[in-house]
Amino acid sequence: MAAIKPADARNRRVEDPESTVAFDECPFIEGVYHNDYALVVGPGVILDRSQFPESDGDINAYLLRIINEELNKNYKSLTQIKSEGKSPLYRLLAEKLNEIEMKYDLSDISPELRELLGTRLFKFVLTTTYDAYLETLMRSLWGDTLRIVNIEDEFSLREFSRALASKRDVPYCQPTLFYVFGKAEKDKYNPTSFLESDEDAISYIVRWINIGSKEKKEISDFLKKKRFLGIGCKYEDWYFRFFWYIITREFKRSKPHEEFFANRIHDNVVLGPGQQRLRDYLNDNNVCIHDDPWAFMKRIYTLITDTDTTKPAGKLVRDKRLKGRIFLSYKTRPDADATLNLFRKLHSAGTFNIWFDDARLKGGDNYNADIPDAIDNTKIFIPILSPTVAEVMRSYNPDSEDKDKPYFIKEWLRAREVPGIRIIPVAIDGYDLKSQDQQIFESIIRTEEQKKNNVSFSGIDLSQEDGIGKLIESINKQLGIDYE
Repeated sequence: MAAIKPADARNRRVEDPESTVAFDECPFIEGVYHNDYALVVGPGVILDRSQFPESDGDINAYLLRIINEELNKNYKSLTQIKSEGKSPLYRLLAEKLNEIEMKYDLSDISPELRELLGTRLFKFVLTTTYDAYLETLMRSLWGDTLRIVNIEDEFSLREFSRALASKRDVPYCQPTLFYVFGKAEKDKYNPTSFLESDEDAISYIVRWINIGSKEKKEISDFLKKKRFLGIGCKYEDWYFRFFWYIITREFKRSKPHEEFFANRIHDNVVLGPGQQRLRDYLNDNNVCIHDDPWAFMKRIYTLITDTDTTKPAGKLVRDKRLKGRIFLSYKTRPDADATLNLFRKLHSAGTFNIWFDDARLKGGDNYNADIPDAIDNTKIFIPILSPTVAEVMRSYNPDSEDKDKPYFIKEWLRAREVPGIRIIPVAIDGYDLKSQDQQIFESIIRTEEQKKNNVSFSGIDLSQEDGIGKLIESINKQLGIDYE
């Protein structure tokens, strides 16, 4: 991964004497919180090193060992399997997945990677591996909202193209995992393309240089607009570096070389020891280099989550978390005035980013489209519970047609399916959080999994002493901010 230095970076140095490009914490935080980064995860950081010490966390080394044991061979690399005329690697991997019933358990994944992605701040991830460990991890975080894109699979490219087209007026922010070099799957031996050898890599790169299909150009244009954070990638593999070259540069001979990077800043790459010629090349192209992927994952996790306001970066993180979207869901009549009052109190209490449709939607706006989209992108969902809401809930039929359901209940049903959302019920006008009505509410708002685990939601009664203070404290806690 490479980057242009910030404007003033050429005269600055970092602790590493071999690197001349500074890692600026605050621009990095800004980029992460604005979904500007795509995380590129290579094979070197997939597995838990304590469980897989022989491979030191490298999934390719682990797969190679499994294949060698199964075939009683001593292959030195995965690509050697095909280069020696054996069964294609893709088919061999898929067969081995079937035979050994290889499972992708979250507990196998490196804790550093789980912790980093667990922040839910990296919605766009590119994996250069063949396995489904990254997909398993991201599914656990984003559920069915996760989009899978195999860059060499025309169907997934078309679907991604349609998704981009549907978001012309707003930035695309659906969690997406991109398989850069193909994906090994059980019972699927004929993918559109799969990188197995140097010959495959040459063909792969040529196709990318000569981008033909509309869908492939759109994904290329999308990636070109992103900054990259590469961890655990094998930069000594020429095809990976060249793939990066393709998605970060415009192939226009009329442009001078310096302009290729005109809109790209603050990409980062973690290199292993040595590789001095590669370091020199990357430094010449303003690359920000880090040395230890495991230590760097821990460092950036702390950096993007620490809300200690005595540190400049901590203050920035706190400000970003305060802007996590809060959605107020209420029954329009007669609860609009009480909700407006709550909106004003929350607004005056801090720099919260609050969705309140009376304040956000104007006449002529598309309620049916705007409200679901707002819920899908919210962090804190606050259902306003009142005696009139309780009266509606008592007669609510979950099997009724969608058009017959009260709109605020439709909002609840939408919110409960959003991965990672936090729900904080708020009581007004004498609604009793300990009554039978609350049990009805929880039966509606809980997912099937939450019902199995008997999950309950702690509500806040605004009529109690310092009710608004308790609500703000709860919001801060859910946003990961130390309450003061």
